Amino acid sequence: MIFLLSIKTPEHALILVRIVYSDIVFIPVAFYQFIIFFLKLKEEYQIVWVAHLIALVFAITAWPDNLLLNGYYVYSWGYYPKAGPLLPAFLLFLTLICVRMLWLLHKQKMEINKASRLYIQTQYVQIALTIYITASADFAVNYGFNFYPPGFIVTLICLALITYAMVRHQLLEIHVIIRRTMIYSVICGLLLILYVGTVTVSSNIVQHLIGSQTVFFPIVLTCFITACLYPFTQRIQNYVDSLFQRRTLSDVSSGFAHEIKMPLSNISLPAELTYLDLESIKEGNKQIEELLPKIQERMKYIMDQARLASNRVEAVRDITENHPLTKQEINLASVIQDALATFQSFITKTQTEILFDHPDSLANVQGYPHQLEVLFTNLIKNALEMMSGMATNSLKRIVISIKEEKKWVCIHIHDTGPGIKPSDLPHVFDSHFSTKGLYGRGMGLSLCRQIVQSHGGTIQVKSEEGKGAEFIVRLPIDH
Repeated sequence: MIFLLSIKTPEHALILVRIVYSDIVFIPVAFYQFIIFFLKLKEEYQIVWVAHLIALVFAITAWPDNLLLNGYYVYSWGYYPKAGPLLPAFLLFLTLICVRMLWLLHKQKMEINKASRLYIQTQYVQIALTIYITASADFAVNYGFNFYPPGFIVTLICLALITYAMVRHQLLEIHVIIRRTMIYSVICGLLLILYVGTVTVSSNIVQHLIGSQTVFFPIVLTCFITACLYPFTQRIQNYVDSLFQRRTLSDVSSGFAHEIKMPLSNISLPAELTYLDLESIKEGNKQIEELLPKIQERMKYIMDQARLASNRVEAVRDITENHPLTKQEINLASVIQDALATFQSFITKTQTEILFDHPDSLANVQGYPHQLEVLFTNLIKNALEMMSGMATNSLKRIVISIKEEKKWVCIHIHDTGPGIKPSDLPHVFDSHFSTKGLYGRGMGLSLCRQIVQSHGGTIQVKSEEGKGAEFIVRLPIDH
């Protein structure tokens, strides 16, 4: 738009107007799609596609005379387009999209905890959207109000705010967004060229045959072509999304390896002892009646660990492949108690004190049991490992508390370990980030974050070096 204001000839101004407004009509739809992606509202995708189609119709009507635009004003600071008869319809379309976006963001803020990072991120997006809406003052200039349109500057401020939120508060995974946007923009650009080229050529042919100009045929043709190519564009979108939503082979294999490592390690020793006992029975050194109770106990333990490994593999598969699952009523206190039981021998061996506080009438959450088992097993395992290198006489304590906060169940897991370095805190949930050197795969906390997000919750960590670490998980009671 700033280039439009610097043009000195009306002919060039009209050409640039059509180019600029062909882009402007897509900006609110692009913002809407960004918010849908941020809020992970897949049910809104169909509405986004309809909005794209409507925006395309408005983009086409920017090219003929006397439709979206109708000539131009000559102001002291430059040329500016006059409003055409279809501009009020576009303003109504813009208003509906903006109201929808504001409602979705408001609804998100009402459902999440104010102390969470997600709440801060949502606030930034909401402020950016509010700033963007003020750019609509530009349309007053289309109706003859003589002031310099501030929309370009306002849009830059909006983009700068979102960029700051991405960097400072990890609004989105920047490298993924950049790559996805580049691929999707190229594909959409090629499709747009195909649309406009086909409509323009066909319109010129028809108008030449009938000897008159009409906008009715271009609009009908646009809708027809869009309907024909819609399945193709849907496949393109699904393909682009799958490139980034699907985990890489490295991530998947690391997730599987991480989750079955402990059960396999636990199976190894009792299996070896059982084998030695059977050899003793075979050689006649011991009687089977004497060793049978121990063998039965070990076999039961091996079966439990095999079940645990199977559940974890299933949970990792469900996370990485986005399988549709049915949520169940889950008591988090029972899940955490089962997770603690998994480490009972290690807890006893390391003389770690466990304090577990939870209300007797704790509300159930809607969730996936195997995934929540992986979540709390990893968090407890992480706390135990953080304290494993401490001196024998050091205080080793894990304090777990559960409490309800309005529509949320909040779980705090605090350890008395060495804490986390400030430089490591922003990366603890990143894939393949580990402070354990060669002994860590960096997948445990990354899986935890994915599980919490799949349940509509939040997870954060607080730590001071030398004063332990606290992980806070918030899960919605009804999600």
